[in-house]
Amino acid sequence: MTVPIKKIISHKVAQLFFITIDSFITDAVRPDTANYRTRPPLKFTAADIAPGFLSSSELSGVNSFKTLKKQLEWMAGRYCAKTLLSH
Repeated sequence: MTVPIKKIISHKVAQLFFITIDSFITDAVRPDTANYRTRPPLKFTAADIAPGFLSSSELSGVNSFKTLKKQLEWMAGRYCAKTLLSH
């Protein structure tokens, strides 16, 4: 899974990166997440995401959120954090 993470500030002490929810959806999640802002939550399985991206406990946590928007925001943030820590 390769989702673009954009660097917006680079300083000798810190760097600031971000990922857009829309790019995360396009590149990393199953396609039936259109109109995610107003939809109820989906039941995600390991087959719906990239292999090894979320542990089973993280997937359980994602499935406990009450809205699809919150699910996708959390997964995008988790992806960004894991990707940046791996570099």
